[in-house]
Amino acid sequence: MTHMLNRLENARAPIDWAIDRDLEALLKEIEEYIKRSASLCDLFMKKTTFQKAMKSDIYGVHLARSVKHFMELGDRLQRALSHHIVRSSDTNIGQQEIQLQDVQNIFVHLSSPVDKEIQELIKRGGGPKVIISKDDLLTKLAEKCGDKTIVSGQQKKGLQKLRKTLQDADFNTELDNHFSMFVKKLNYHLKDLPATLENHRDLIISSLAGGYKYIEDQDIQTIWKQMGWRITVKSRNFVLALRDYYVNGASSEPPNSPQQLVPSSVKEEPEHSSPARAIHRKDAWAMEYINLSFFQPIAEAIDDDGSGYISIQEVNEFTKNRMKGTTVPEWLAYWALGWQTSISQYRDKIYRVLRKIHQLRDKVRPDNLMLLDEYMHKSFPRLDLLLASTATYNGWIKPELLALREKFSADEDSRLRTRFEDVGIESPSDVETVTGPGRIERFIYPLIYILLQRHLKVIQLMRTRSLDEDEFVDMIGEFDHIFTVFDGRWENDLM
Repeated sequence: MTHMLNRLENARAPIDWAIDRDLEALLKEIEEYIKRSASLCDLFMKKTTFQKAMKSDIYGVHLARSVKHFMELGDRLQRALSHHIVRSSDTNIGQQEIQLQDVQNIFVHLSSPVDKEIQELIKRGGGPKVIISKDDLLTKLAEKCGDKTIVSGQQKKGLQKLRKTLQDADFNTELDNHFSMFVKKLNYHLKDLPATLENHRDLIISSLAGGYKYIEDQDIQTIWKQMGWRITVKSRNFVLALRDYYVNGASSEPPNSPQQLVPSSVKEEPEHSSPARAIHRKDAWAMEYINLSFFQPIAEAIDDDGSGYISIQEVNEFTKNRMKGTTVPEWLAYWALGWQTSISQYRDKIYRVLRKIHQLRDKVRPDNLMLLDEYMHKSFPRLDLLLASTATYNGWIKPELLALREKFSADEDSRLRTRFEDVGIESPSDVETVTGPGRIERFIYPLIYILLQRHLKVIQLMRTRSLDEDEFVDMIGEFDHIFTVFDGRWENDLM
């Protein structure tokens, strides 16, 4: 399909209106089917190895049909353009016959050795229907698939869980339900896409000579140019230069000029001077927080990859993500101390919710107690480690910073809640869908607080209602997915 579009680009003859209308309809159909296929793959990837193995016939047919239909769409696109391409390039385009079995054979060929062993085990056992009826075969297959559902001393309960995951349901209905949720998640990713593309653009630009011209903030562009920095600068040098610039003001003199930095109190900037300027009066309060005492949090806020160097790409990402109505100095002040104090607030809020959950333990129905204990045992130890590592700041904070912190925290809480309620967290990939671009450590505290508030509502129902075990499996899974992303971030930093 891509090959055909490339050939169309080089074609000489114009496309007539009839072909144009046909192409528009066909390309819309292709767009819709791309979404459908992506949703199918997303649903398939969320299944366990055990589920994939036992329902391989169902999943395999749907995946093969998806590939076959894509090939047919490509063939239709070729035929729709054949008249135009032939007239412009004297090339004869034939039609290809696509067989479903051929596509399925490709999947078999691409199967891993472990997958082939699992399928052979199912075949020797008499097939999925026979295996699901025999405890020993089901247990053996689960072990082969690495499934931990069956634990020592609870074999009967584990087998019931496994059989429940394989209960027959209309797969087309499951696909349709999943597609509606998948489109919501896709729309959030498309909404975040422009920022991601801009970051890639800035990454390319930052490697070019004169890249400072592409720094979006005029003050930082001036600093970068005057200091003679090229692709990157050490985080420490960058913070010091910011401090000098904003405190003392700046002129258009070259670096190291004795007139370069002049105190704003004795200098009146002429109308024709460069865009660089002394500190705005409204954000003068922020200067107290832009210094080496707060170097580490400022550097971490801008240096997204933790390299110790700050690039043009990271500068642009930092400045354009600032809260609407704030200046760069105010945004620097927020990340110097405001963010840390907001995290301390969230830690205290989380502890309050945890205390409520512990208090509810003695009030839930007896048939719910084991589920609640399992949830707390599996979810809280990792959370306790995170909360224990949270530093506390007991110093004085300027009222302007407090106001900025409260406004940004409220905005972020509202944004995360909206996304969470829309798409939920069913896998690690859903975590970024909820948070949007950025490092997970910036979002993990408000995200966990929102998660625990939702869980608290469920646990409160346990006082009067008997809840399904799957509810708690999902709740435990949400914690697991968040910490999978969080731990992965730190593991990448240590590599």
